[in-house]
Amino acid sequence: MIKNRTFLLLAANVLLAVFIILNLDDEPSSIGNIDGILSEIIANMNEIAIRQPVRGQEIILKKNQMDWFLTQPVSWPVEPITLANLISKISHLEPTFICSVDELPSKGEIEQDYGFDTNSSSLQLSAGSKTLSFTLGDLTRDQRSRFLMIENSEGEGIWRAPRQIEDLLNRTTVDWTTLTFWKIPLYAVEALKVVEFKPDEENIETAFTKLTDSWEFSSPINGPANNAEVSLLLHKIVSEKLIGFSEITDDQKLSKLFDISLQAMGKTHSLTLYQSPQGDVTELLALFSGKTQAFRVQASYAEIFQNLSTKLREKRLFNLEIDQVKRLRMVEGNRSLTLRKNEMNSWVGLEDNGTDSFTFQADHSVIVELIHNLNMVEVKDFILFSPDQSALHMHGFEHPQLKLEIEQMNTTRQNLLISKSNIESSLWNTYIAEQALICLVNTQWNKLISTRAINFKNRELLPDQFIPNRVIINSITEKENLHVFSYEMDGEAYDRIMEFKADSFIELSYNDEGVWVEGDWLPWKYSVEFQNNAENGVNSILFNLTDRYGATKWFAGSPELGLVCNLPISVIDELSKGLSSKPLKP
Repeated sequence: MIKNRTFLLLAANVLLAVFIILNLDDEPSSIGNIDGILSEIIANMNEIAIRQPVRGQEIILKKNQMDWFLTQPVSWPVEPITLANLISKISHLEPTFICSVDELPSKGEIEQDYGFDTNSSSLQLSAGSKTLSFTLGDLTRDQRSRFLMIENSEGEGIWRAPRQIEDLLNRTTVDWTTLTFWKIPLYAVEALKVVEFKPDEENIETAFTKLTDSWEFSSPINGPANNAEVSLLLHKIVSEKLIGFSEITDDQKLSKLFDISLQAMGKTHSLTLYQSPQGDVTELLALFSGKTQAFRVQASYAEIFQNLSTKLREKRLFNLEIDQVKRLRMVEGNRSLTLRKNEMNSWVGLEDNGTDSFTFQADHSVIVELIHNLNMVEVKDFILFSPDQSALHMHGFEHPQLKLEIEQMNTTRQNLLISKSNIESSLWNTYIAEQALICLVNTQWNKLISTRAINFKNRELLPDQFIPNRVIINSITEKENLHVFSYEMDGEAYDRIMEFKADSFIELSYNDEGVWVEGDWLPWKYSVEFQNNAENGVNSILFNLTDRYGATKWFAGSPELGLVCNLPISVIDELSKGLSSKPLKP
């Protein structure tokens, strides 16, 4: 009898437990447990709808193959980072279930007690036919959480969730969009054209194209552009961000400001900037060609397209390489000097004064320095593009003070006319013929270029094949040897003496008695004789020297070469040491 009672009690307890489990597992599995449906929907999600009744709008995001786009209230790509942020926050929301909506009447409550009404914002996630909705309610008493109504196919439940859900449901349309509107990588841009619209004036077109690694203007005139400035401009263009969206109606009369066209990867992308139809001076209206969705940008965006031909033009007048230069010709009045590279790759000069001409071997290092200095010349101001004859005459180019012609190995030519500016004494008006451009240059052209052979003649004074064994300093007045240099006795000092060449030329003529320098007559006082003991060839070469002139000047004259020059400071110092080793007689 006792065993029967025990069995019946055990059976009753088992049935009761099963009944409780079935009843407890019913609602939580369908309404109070959203983990499974949430994971499934996020994995296959293809649409997101955000309803904001207070703002009177609905934001809809749809997936098109791999990319997401806003389809309402505007048509625009979705910002991937913002979308990833939504998925992350929803996945880690971890809300706490309170009860199902069906249980509210038994608790004497209604949905409005939790803040749910027709003005509540909501978020709906869709994956095909399956949906999961989140409706935002009031703050909880501790102000740390929000009530949520979460609805799936099984029903609606009341939950408590962290306040991070607020941000997701209150974001504006712009918050969901990709703010940059040029979908072009900088490296792919091949050309840019900008048309600036001027009321009652001719429109201004500026265009340039990428040629290998450099940019060249094709409008308003041909010429090189500054590569760094172009790169900076392109970065500013494609990195600009929109600030909102607008609609353009057919009856709106919009005032064009700029047409901007970027060519990349074989396609042309064109954007037009308009003045704000509302008269707002802080923003502009923008619309891509072939699109219907207009958007707004800051008014400052237009500033980067103003005066492009001036801002982007290469300020350096030259980009020369010594190996590529074939000929330079400098003209001043009726005098000219031409430097030409011969077949042996050495430089030959020709000085012509209109009556006589003089051919000479030019110094390679001096021409290298000239090329370097030309490459340093920069434009201070661009004055005029495509000037007519009257403009050329007004700026002094009818009779220019200087002319410079440069011819390169690839037959490219540059022709410059140069005249002193009337605006400021340190400035020079410069006309670049190939670019049809007048500009102001701060470089002292009269010191940079010269028509005198003396400035370009080869500085070497000793023949290449001549190798002396010793160098003797003699006193012309005392007719005695003062010092003898040799490698065996002087080592490195002798090597420095062998750098005997012209630092600069004083005269390309010679006087047996001496030389005039800066108004002073300097007679020859010493001689320097370079001796070679070789049986064949030249045995000695003689130069006369003045007395040392200041700290850095000592003049040497050659009756054979017919010239007078100043010596390098290293040679001057060694000659001085040689003289000081044997004092002269009083």
